[in-house]
Amino acid sequence: MLSEKAKRNFIILFALILSIFLFFVVNNSIILSQIYYREGYDFNLPNSNEIIEKAETFDYLKYLNMYDTSGKPYNLSEFNANYIDKEYLDYLKGKIIKNRARFHWWLGYHYKIVYKFAATMVSKLYITYNNITIFNTTNENQETLFDIGISEVYIPDALPRWVNSIGYFYINFTQIPYVNNLSLTLVLNNIILVKMTLDYDHLYGNLGGEFFQIKQFVMFNSNIQVIFIYSPHTSIVMA
Repeated sequence: MLSEKAKRNFIILFALILSIFLFFVVNNSIILSQIYYREGYDFNLPNSNEIIEKAETFDYLKYLNMYDTSGKPYNLSEFNANYIDKEYLDYLKGKIIKNRARFHWWLGYHYKIVYKFAATMVSKLYITYNNITIFNTTNENQETLFDIGISEVYIPDALPRWVNSIGYFYINFTQIPYVNNLSLTLVLNNIILVKMTLDYDHLYGNLGGEFFQIKQFVMFNSNIQVIFIYSPHTSIVMA
């Protein structure tokens, strides 16, 4: 028979162990809900699978021209996290899977990646551009088709930050003329406009975090051949 003191010590020890166990279970379940990869495809067009495959497997590294915010060109490498393709998406999915398999101690930890793919048919696309960037894009109703400028991500003001703004612009000049002056306005007919958006939000405790959004616009003709690709400058924030 256990003495009263031994029983009391056993109950206290058992309660302590149970409390620690429940704390870790509840804490980690909360964190797991904050670690995820989500994707969504939004369009209803013929040859949808071909459109997705060509947009996500295009050889961006081979054809893209990179420019900084002042318009100065520089080399694009496979280590630049500023264009979206299937290889990069699979890499991010793998990182999420590995993070969900680990035990996390900090309640505020989160790792959220959201990828969206949308495609629409545009009967007339008016594009004003030069050989470095796009100035304006509208349809036949003078509605802006996609934003021109820097992609921004909200970061709490309390966090210190390092911001690197990068961007690029690619034109297939076999289908769009090279510009010999400051700019050119062109009308394109029956264009498939694809918008790819990747939101990356990784907060890893007191050490800081990384936040950015990539927007990528791919234009196909009716034969699903790439005409041009454009992305606004991307602000990558290290906090």
